Amino acid sequence: MFAKDNKRLPVTLTLADGRTLVGAITAGLSASIASALNREGLFLEFIAENGELLFIGKNSIMMVREGAIGRSLDVPAIAMAPGA
Repeated sequence: MFAKDNKRLPVTLTLADGRTLVGAITAGLSASIASALNREGLFLEFIAENGELLFIGKNSIMMVREGAIGRSLDVPAIAMAPGA
């Protein structure tokens, strides 16, 4: 899951509770949003636009939009601590 060959795809997620998250998903070697969503496992590895690594329950995702809507997103490879 943390292999260096993983590709990060910018997405906007809409969750079941109505919240919207902007960031990127780790898509693996396939570099496909569909493949990432259909991969085995209950959670999706998501990197928020602030660099925070989150694991989002797939069953809580209502909609996935390709790209970061209305934003330019450069997701860092490694999350940095605030003030670092």
